[in-house]
Amino acid sequence: MSASTRRAVVLPLVSSLSLLFLAGCGPAADEPGALGSEDVFADNGELNSELGLARRAAVFTLSNETKNEVLVFRRGDEGRLIPAGRIPTGGMGSGAGLGSQGALALSPNGRWLLAVNAGSDQLSVFWVIGTALYLTDVDASGGKQPISVTMQGNLVYVLNAGGDGNVTGFRLDCWGRLHRIAGSSQPLSSRASGPAQVSLSANRRTLVVTEKATNAITTYAVREDGSLGSPAVTPSSGQTPFGFALTSDGTLVVSEAVGAMPNLGTVSSYRLGTGAAPGLVSASVHTGQTAPCWVAITDDDAYAYSANTPAGTITGFAIDVAGGLSLLGDAGQTASTGAGSRPADLALSHHGRFLYVLEAGAHRIGAYQVQRNGALVEVQVPGAGELPTSTVGLVAL
Repeated sequence: MSASTRRAVVLPLVSSLSLLFLAGCGPAADEPGALGSEDVFADNGELNSELGLARRAAVFTLSNETKNEVLVFRRGDEGRLIPAGRIPTGGMGSGAGLGSQGALALSPNGRWLLAVNAGSDQLSVFWVIGTALYLTDVDASGGKQPISVTMQGNLVYVLNAGGDGNVTGFRLDCWGRLHRIAGSSQPLSSRASGPAQVSLSANRRTLVVTEKATNAITTYAVREDGSLGSPAVTPSSGQTPFGFALTSDGTLVVSEAVGAMPNLGTVSSYRLGTGAAPGLVSASVHTGQTAPCWVAITDDDAYAYSANTPAGTITGFAIDVAGGLSLLGDAGQTASTGAGSRPADLALSHHGRFLYVLEAGAHRIGAYQVQRNGALVEVQVPGAGELPTSTVGLVAL
């Protein structure tokens, strides 16, 4: 990556740089001796204890305003959220909704937060210490209008919806800098695919993109060096595939908005295997709700939830060992976020104890406790925050 395309950002505190050094930060990802597929700055409990970096619970969302900012919330033991600040991303938002899931992404170890800047065609990287965020890099996204980003290990992929549309890959080094991967930029299934989300499987072998306009799921084989194979297109079981989530062993749960037809929303599941195309397991399970769009899966892979935007409801599913889906309730309504709330994203906290809902219509974040049987109990009424109308993305520690 040339110096002209990178907007260099330095950690704000000298002590922060020292902590990275003490954590064993090695050479950049494009230098000899770089990290391979390991997690960047992996959890080190003894080091973190000595340095006072114990993980604190937090929830993050993205303002997506012209001056783009991450909105930070502190999570209490009972799941309630308290606003804890706004941190500039160093880039620009679009000022409107993105029609996507994954505008923010957390690394699996909770150490890095990535944010899209759809208005300036950039990605931002933050080092995370509880509710404290330290901006480490702002870099070009490899395309136009990035709307979704994903990370596993030190591999980062972004979905660019503007122009012809593409996916582009990066390696994140342990200083929090992005390095473009040669051969990682690939087109979508068409120039007018209406992409919604990108996500990398836990084993880092398959990259998945949902496409609303083409009713397709596009997958890419991820090679050892992070480069991508050509796009493989699988017809979606239902119309308007939108948000999705992956279990740890490769079950793909996809929402199907069905053109927002009243009460006709569906959700399907697939299995990722050694082949390019995902195999269908549960075909378009009817929720009885309108336009399921966002999906979250608990850490134990037992339950999935979809947010039904016009309906203002959440539908829960049990996931069996084969990846099959069954509704938690016959009516398809596990929780109600309220009339006019228009849920627009979901995130589960670490260990899956709490489910958070970005309520775009109410400009707040709702909070629910996840019960052992998958039921949801609201823990904060009303939800937290006075969010901008353009707010997108939701992740939780």
